[in-house]
Amino acid sequence: MADLVRETLYVNNLNDRVSTTKLKDALSQLFEKYGKIVQITAHSNLKMKGQAFITFENNEASSLAQKELDSHELFSKKMRVRFARSNSDNYHITVTGNTAPVEDRKKTKEEVLKKRKLETKPKRSAASTATKKRKVQDFNLLPPHKILLLQNIGSQVEPSQLNEFFEKHSGFINVRSVKVRNLAFIEYDSEPLATSALDSIDQEELKGLFGEAVLLTYAKK
Repeated sequence: MADLVRETLYVNNLNDRVSTTKLKDALSQLFEKYGKIVQITAHSNLKMKGQAFITFENNEASSLAQKELDSHELFSKKMRVRFARSNSDNYHITVTGNTAPVEDRKKTKEEVLKKRKLETKPKRSAASTATKKRKVQDFNLLPPHKILLLQNIGSQVEPSQLNEFFEKHSGFINVRSVKVRNLAFIEYDSEPLATSALDSIDQEELKGLFGEAVLLTYAKK
């Protein structure tokens, strides 16, 4: 099937070792002979290197340029010139004044991105939940220790609040908060006293005071 004639040309097989500025200047000199150029787009990123889009004011100019410059050698490489699948946004804005195609393209792109996000979000969420469950299980398997570890503390919680809560249990020595990591170490006189505190603390009360994600376990020895 033959390419549809459009005002925008797609040029590839360009020398990707040439700087974008130098390449655009050379393309401008070559293509401007065929008519007024609205826009030349070329990028330096890896994905788009060696490619360019050239938009003319009318398709007579683009047709002639496509016909005569296809396989033309530029910077020691024969470039391939084809009609682009669609005209550039600049063509619609500056030449036709019809912004509907631009809005349609923007809307389509947003819908694709939204769909992609929705498709990937559940997978990430499921994986994240599974990881969190494994971590909780791992911490619950830790051997008894006289030091307890409280993790995922809410950022608004002050060390004084932690002291006030844990000192109610026998054998309490101190709380060492690590604010930047949202955790705290709670030390008791002995393992049995730390175990007694851990067993008697209501997890729901803990969440209500220090954040929904908090986890209280023995600290690692």
